[in-house]
Amino acid sequence: MEGNRIVMFIRDRLSFILLYSMMLMVAIIFLILQNTIDYKNGDIVYFLIIEMTILITGLIADYAKHIKYSNQLISTIKHMDELHDIALIDSPVTTEQKLVVTLLKKQNSTYLNKTEKSCRQQEFRNHFTLQWVHHMKTPISIIDLHLQEVSQENNTIDSETLESIKEELYKVESGLKMMLDTARLDKFEIDLQISRLPLHELIRNIINEHKELCIRYAISPHIEGEAWIETDKKWFNVVINQFISNSIKYSKNKSGAKSILFKIGTQPDGTVTICIKDEGIGILESDIPRIFDPFFTGENGRITGESTGMGLYLVKQICDRLGYKVSVSSEKNIGTSFIIHLNNQNIYQTIMSDY
Repeated sequence: MEGNRIVMFIRDRLSFILLYSMMLMVAIIFLILQNTIDYKNGDIVYFLIIEMTILITGLIADYAKHIKYSNQLISTIKHMDELHDIALIDSPVTTEQKLVVTLLKKQNSTYLNKTEKSCRQQEFRNHFTLQWVHHMKTPISIIDLHLQEVSQENNTIDSETLESIKEELYKVESGLKMMLDTARLDKFEIDLQISRLPLHELIRNIINEHKELCIRYAISPHIEGEAWIETDKKWFNVVINQFISNSIKYSKNKSGAKSILFKIGTQPDGTVTICIKDEGIGILESDIPRIFDPFFTGENGRITGESTGMGLYLVKQICDRLGYKVSVSSEKNIGTSFIIHLNNQNIYQTIMSDY
């Protein structure tokens, strides 16, 4: 590294060294023509040694002056992700270097101020979103309560209409939950509580939340296998909820009985896998590489008109932060399979890396 700095230093001053050498040659020629020195008895050699010593001494002194400034620049370039490192450049030598340092510090200060302002605005928007979602959940609960009372006390609303209202209410509530979870994603590590939980029971409880829609659209959920995992219950529920919601959304319009299979397995290395297989309309092969991108709805989203493009993006973000791997395979008009690989060691390594 030191050798590279010396090479860069000499290269930057190459024009000065060449000019000095040309002037030295002109001086020697002039002295010879004036008979001031005798080139036959070695006077020129002594003259060259003296002049080269002066040049090298000057370059060494100049290098010593600039080395601290150069080191600070290289260190700052290596740590560009740490914005405050720009303040460590405090050894400019020339007037030009002083102007550059002043410019960099002013730009850094302006950028930090704008970043801080943007963060405050983002915090305000997130706070507003969270408040709005919580406010909307109250009237939804009241509407749901009234619907239950209507269905129990009288028959003024036919059962099909009642079921349709309940389904639309379910969509609104699911949308609000997704918005709330997406807003909380920035504070993921703060709201994390890892505990040992029975995976099969978690899935069974989440299925029960969707049983009315499953019954209405002749969708039969099944669970095969058992396993215990260490995870965050709330965030894991978000992942499974999204897979079930998608399976119902893209299976309900197919005629006949359908199924959603949750197959739990344990690998030799201790990794637990969940295969979630439905019998929905499937995913177009060309859409599969982009299904985890934000706002991507693909062909299915255009057909059903119900997709926001954020569900699977949220799933991928949560799985990445928990150290889980997600893979997908699908066949058009046959169904889709998602496999989640849950490794208890990965979750702790991922969490520690975020701190």
